[in-house]
Amino acid sequence: MNYIFDVDGTLTPSRQRMDKYFAGFFYNWMQDKKVYLATGSDYPKTAEQVPGNILHSAEQVYCCAGNSVWHKGQVVRESDWKLPAVCIEFLEPYIHLSPFPDRTGQHIEIRPGLTNFSVVGRGANMEQRKAYEDFDEVNQERRSIAMLFNQKFVSSGIRAQVAGATGIDIMRVTDDKAQIASFLEGPITFYGDMMQPGGNDFPLAQAIKDRVGSDSIIVKDWKDTYAKLHGS
Repeated sequence: MNYIFDVDGTLTPSRQRMDKYFAGFFYNWMQDKKVYLATGSDYPKTAEQVPGNILHSAEQVYCCAGNSVWHKGQVVRESDWKLPAVCIEFLEPYIHLSPFPDRTGQHIEIRPGLTNFSVVGRGANMEQRKAYEDFDEVNQERRSIAMLFNQKFVSSGIRAQVAGATGIDIMRVTDDKAQIASFLEGPITFYGDMMQPGGNDFPLAQAIKDRVGSDSIIVKDWKDTYAKLHGS
């Protein structure tokens, strides 16, 4: 069995470090299993959240939705695709149009094979991130922006997906998390928190739904992941 875990919202609170107790449990749990991590973040940010012993014990760490692949701290392969300028020009007005009051910079972040867009910005502190998360839950702003983006660009082979607590991940339609399934043979059990249509875990869940012996397990947060693993 191959086990794949999303990071933000599944192993960690969004953009925060893994709970120390859970990290110890998870490290021991994974020792006799084939475990992979799958995140939209780049490797340096992932390393800020997940302890090194877990990263190095994983079979591979699929960063940037699988467009940047790492093994024991070394990059294995990495996409050089960049979001076209016309897409960035489409996104920029939404930074200013949103009624959410705070702007913290780093609204458009270029990563290997993926671009992250955030109205509040990657410079937000935890209080600002939580405020935007609450705002977005009510207003569904990220879903609306992603839908409008996709109406314009999906026919060009580029798709936006709601990701994490405050962002939207944008990449080629062939380069979302679904590609990770093609790298692995045999059954897969996938744990993630964004498996609803439009969420960045949805493509991988769909990719394995007909694979014999495979399953996608939706979790609410890292505590739910711990509860499900502890009871397994």
